[in-house]
Amino acid sequence: MASLAASQYPQVRWLVAEARLAASFADGAGTEFIRNLVQFLAATATMQRLGVRAMERDSELAADESVDAGQWLGLLVAGVCCAGPALGDHLEKWLEACRSMSAAPEGLESLVRQLQAGAQVEERHMLWGVVADVSSGVGIRCGAAAKLLLEGLCPAELLRIQGWLTSAVLSDASAICQELFNFHMAERFARDWTRIAQNPFQLPIPRATVPAIKASIETIREGRGTLRTFLLGISRAVGQPLGDFMDRVR
Repeated sequence: MASLAASQYPQVRWLVAEARLAASFADGAGTEFIRNLVQFLAATATMQRLGVRAMERDSELAADESVDAGQWLGLLVAGVCCAGPALGDHLEKWLEACRSMSAAPEGLESLVRQLQAGAQVEERHMLWGVVADVSSGVGIRCGAAAKLLLEGLCPAELLRIQGWLTSAVLSDASAICQELFNFHMAERFARDWTRIAQNPFQLPIPRATVPAIKASIETIREGRGTLRTFLLGISRAVGQPLGDFMDRVR
């Protein structure tokens, strides 16, 4: 993999960066996530600049492009979703990675700090307040939303915040590469609904609702489902519609 990452073919470097980033999402977006994200963004920018010439050999092996991280916040939000209970520890590792880089993408460290600030809010009612506050930075709101996933929410609140985070993930250029994180976000969300199915007293008509929820979870466990099919299945099971953003979810 290391030799391919140094290939003289830009498209090969991009494919390696893509594979590494996808593996980071699968691994909970931990220690290597930021470095893999930066490599992917740089390789993607090079691909966009070169177009069809990206398949040609670059005899000078020029460095991949620098990028504005603000255009790719959705990938960071997908990362905090995949982090699960390790959210706080992983955000600290992300900051350390940003500081250790000689030339991190513009705005990356600021976005990570925003996510961390939102995730450090303690009280549940305050977290909801941050998420709803449109005057707050979007990174802060997303960090608070990711923290809410750890709060043992009731079914209606859980689907609401999972939908909100999914919408945020797809609100920028990140939507074009959602195959990198789509299934891994679904896996993370499915774990929350496993808890709900095991304690169904908050569900309407548990006899009908629980089997439908378990069926949606099973599609993810078996690798047959996607984030779209999972969220739609849960939405139907609990009788709670999502939003127009689902048109962009695969």
